[in-house]
Amino acid sequence: MVARAGLVAVIASGLVGCAAPEQGPLSPEQALESFRVATGFRVELFAAEPHVVDPVEMAFDENGGVYLAELGDNPDDPPAGQEPLSRIKYLEDTDGDGRIDRHTVFADGLLAVEGIAPWRGGLVATAAPDILYLKDTDGDRRADVREVMYTGFAVPHVEGRLSNPRLGLDNWFYVVNHGYPGSVTVPGNPSVPAVNVRKREFRFHPIRGLAEASTGDAQFGQSYNRWGHWFITHNTVHLRHTVVPPGYLDRNPLFAVEESEQDISDHGRPASPVYPISAPQRWRVERTRARSRRYAETRPGRVEQLAGFFTAAAGTTVYTGDRFGPDFEDAIFVGEGNGNLVHCDVATPDGATYTARRWPAQGEFLASSDNWFRPVNFANAPDGSLYVLDYYREFLEHPDFIPEAVKRRLGMDFRAGDTLGRIYRIVPAKEGWRPRPDRLGDFASEELVRLLGHSNGWHRRTAHRLLVERQDQGAVHSLEHNLTAHPDAAVRLRSLWVLEGLGSLTPELVESTLGDVHWAVREAALRLADPTLESLSGAVLDATRDENPRVAFQAGLTVGGLPVSGELAATLAGLVARFPDDPWFHVPVLSAPPAMAGPVLSALAEQYPAYFEAPSRERLRFVEQAARVVGARNDHAETVATLVTAATSDRLAGTAWRAAVLDGLADGLALHAGRIRSPQATASLGTLLSDDADAVRAGAARLAPYFDIGAEVGRARVAALDPEMPLNRRLEAASVLRAGTFDEIGQALAALVRDAPDAELRVRAVRVLGSLADSRAADVLAGAWDGSPEEVRDAIADSLMRRSEHAMALVTAVRDGRIRPADIAAVTRIRLSEHPNDAVRSVVAQHLDLQLRDRDLVLAERLAALDEQGDPVAGKPLFDRECASCHVARAARGRIGPDLSGVTNRSREDLLTSILDPSYAIEDRYRNYILETRDGRFHDGILVAETASTVTLRGEREDNSVLKRDIAELRTSEVSLMPEGFEDAFSDRDLADLIAYLQAGL
Repeated sequence: MVARAGLVAVIASGLVGCAAPEQGPLSPEQALESFRVATGFRVELFAAEPHVVDPVEMAFDENGGVYLAELGDNPDDPPAGQEPLSRIKYLEDTDGDGRIDRHTVFADGLLAVEGIAPWRGGLVATAAPDILYLKDTDGDRRADVREVMYTGFAVPHVEGRLSNPRLGLDNWFYVVNHGYPGSVTVPGNPSVPAVNVRKREFRFHPIRGLAEASTGDAQFGQSYNRWGHWFITHNTVHLRHTVVPPGYLDRNPLFAVEESEQDISDHGRPASPVYPISAPQRWRVERTRARSRRYAETRPGRVEQLAGFFTAAAGTTVYTGDRFGPDFEDAIFVGEGNGNLVHCDVATPDGATYTARRWPAQGEFLASSDNWFRPVNFANAPDGSLYVLDYYREFLEHPDFIPEAVKRRLGMDFRAGDTLGRIYRIVPAKEGWRPRPDRLGDFASEELVRLLGHSNGWHRRTAHRLLVERQDQGAVHSLEHNLTAHPDAAVRLRSLWVLEGLGSLTPELVESTLGDVHWAVREAALRLADPTLESLSGAVLDATRDENPRVAFQAGLTVGGLPVSGELAATLAGLVARFPDDPWFHVPVLSAPPAMAGPVLSALAEQYPAYFEAPSRERLRFVEQAARVVGARNDHAETVATLVTAATSDRLAGTAWRAAVLDGLADGLALHAGRIRSPQATASLGTLLSDDADAVRAGAARLAPYFDIGAEVGRARVAALDPEMPLNRRLEAASVLRAGTFDEIGQALAALVRDAPDAELRVRAVRVLGSLADSRAADVLAGAWDGSPEEVRDAIADSLMRRSEHAMALVTAVRDGRIRPADIAAVTRIRLSEHPNDAVRSVVAQHLDLQLRDRDLVLAERLAALDEQGDPVAGKPLFDRECASCHVARAARGRIGPDLSGVTNRSREDLLTSILDPSYAIEDRYRNYILETRDGRFHDGILVAETASTVTLRGEREDNSVLKRDIAELRTSEVSLMPEGFEDAFSDRDLADLIAYLQAGL
């Protein structure tokens, strides 16, 4: 056996070369000279090595004490048995000159600690898989309390690790989880239910002991503004607004609203341009040069950008200080580590969300010519200035994203700089550091209430936190006075939330603030109206007509908690009609309890005819989604009424509107077994199945199997078999046959599977037969194997595999020699080897040759492919044949494999390994889930959405949603759905051509 390390050495031989070294690190004083900062500002050094190393998060406690999280475990975690290198320090300026000159290790041995926040005299710290509470109780600046508050978070790639705990305006701690799966528990307290954070973020209430999944999908960086709205960052998408507050997306367990955030940049979406002044590093030049050569040959006219866009955005921070002036009241700072710069945006309200414009209008707020400058985070300070945390490493990009050949040729050391680190302070040009020695921890509660109106955000937020920590009811009177009499809306807003945090907010106070003159106070009052909603229903319903869009949006979310009524349905329909093409105003209806969707759809059709005059994409999408909720609810009367409306309503007379309703109903009813009996429905479907419009007939054909449609089955049988009928009509008829029993349709479908001249029709007949829970259907499909073309065989195998009893027919045919294992597609063989049915797996293990050879040996045997000169033009049909069904274009539905538009980064050696050993490293977000239902159906795919009642898997052909109550088993696979065995499908020349196509850029 060839060891993998040996194989890598073989691949690497002959490729390692010499390269001139990059510019080395600058001293802190030299680094200061490298900065170009916006007019009116200057940069000061606050701390540097040895007191600061690898800084990623900084926090000031209530007395101005400085804590620093240092991420030493980068780019990789320590080897097994070795201590983690990350830690937290306490920093001190002992001589009062504004520079750190002493540090104490507050806590060490922390795995990839990427976030800290003050709480009750200690720190909340994130160190996946845990959230910790750390505290020094004896005054030596070292934590002697180390408690695990929550555990069970994923430990993925270091760039997606748990991070950024922030105490929000609403008194919850929000923590960045980046959507990674985890079952979060409280150690030592099994009575607390586990929190599923798969596809979600995490939040917990430190006073009430509550914890739940939250909205948002940040990577590293989250911050809220003065009105309590959250902004987040991904590495290439530098600024997003979390539009939907937590909790509301959980009210409809039958529908998953997949997006709760909005890209808000007005200067480029999804990637915004940046303007670095540093020379790009050699590895980036090498990678760009290689890409450009390939593009010249394969993509004439395409230009590869050497730099100029966000690739490492991090540290989203809303500036809350009082020293930068009024232009920065809503400023948001983001670091771009690869570009060696700090970007600034000013966000202004725009409908339910925001629009962000860059400041200054040209260039960047701060840029450095030193390409070791790595701004990754920021901190608002007691003195009103902004602090910048500089990770100061030679390389910020993770090794996985740089071609192996480039790494070897340049001898890249990804820990270079791991003894360095800086923190800078940005101040107005005419001012310097000015200490504010306020020890807020010593202030009485009445003084803290007054500080809610302080000009500096650190004072305001710290006072808020201390009031909530203390739970001092003696502060209630002053807070109530603020709420009714303070002229500053931000103070009224903060007082409102502090009262909530103290458990002292009465329905009368909420009602009074619903009429506040400022929109943000009214919006918050609507969120706080939830616990006593029915007593405030009139005012909340009226608020959906508020002149401010954000207030109207929140009112729509809030009223979803009221019992369904005609008045409520009309109110929500009016909200949708007021903002017909803004998808955010669809969310209040779709996230409301399921019984809301049908009445709103009816009210919209009856009371707002103008809505249906323009079948825009967003309006059609809303109608389809609302109809889907109606179907998923499985209320037969409501479903039939919606179907009849689609068939008869003048409002829905257009083809697009009817097709949208039919498709939505079909998607929703797919969650449920059984058929609906209704003469009205049968008559309506008959009308729709004979409609002149293809889209309407196709939608009706999809919907028909969920109803008892009587004679329509016979008519469909005749149409499907009629050779004179156009192909699209025969396909529609075949879909309708799903409404029949095997006795009614089996013979006709068998004839289509065997004899239909068009492969698409044969495949449709296979799918319909496979959906029938009748052993005779499986026998027909297995018997049709011989003589069927490859496309039909693939459909037969896939369809048989999807039911346990049918899967046995497939593997039995293999066992008996009626089907050759080699004739079954590699992906299907993999699925059968992991089938949830024990009997199926047993037969597979004994009789189905999975051809699973040692991957290291296969790689060693196929190294000759690297000596071939690949042709990307010849590689395209190979990709289309073997890869495109999973790795389709960016953002297309149906993708179950990673988007490959970025593989131009990777060397030929890497790509060969990924092709021939696909299970070597599976990206968590593309891990295959295997699901078996209680009635023996089998689904698999990428988990793309989850609610309290459903999960949705994305397969090669379609999305499949399943009720959790119907799930017998749901698990992840350790085997990639990208099959092993490509060495048999590809010659060395084929592999070289495929690799050339991938490197040319999809």
